Amino acid sequence: AVITVSPEGAKFGPEPYHRGIRIENNRFDVFDAPVLWAKSAGDLTFVGNTVRPSGRYQPWHWNREGLTFLGCRNVRVEQNRLATGFSGTKVRIEGGQPESIKISGWNSVSDG
Repeated sequence: AVITVSPEGAKFGPEPYHRGIRIENNRFDVFDAPVLWAKSAGDLTFVGNTVRPSGRYQPWHWNREGLTFLGCRNVRVEQNRLATGFSGTKVRIEGGQPESIKISGWNSVSDG
């Protein structure tokens, strides 16, 4: 993924290892689906970003999800713009507190 939050060597408990990550108002020109992959993260926001396919390279990654959250909680994804042709509109959520992961508009695709 373009942004990967992956603690190395950490022992996981009930609390997220990483906290307070804000990814806001950026433009991502990507050639493949994975944009954000997070493990054991809390209080994470991904808001107001634009994701556009670059077409520079052929997609090669096996992961087809644009967003992956493993063992995460208190995640907010909203007001992002996905350009036509971006293939990573799927979301994967496992473990953590899935009810505290709020995602709106990730599947919406627009020109831009």
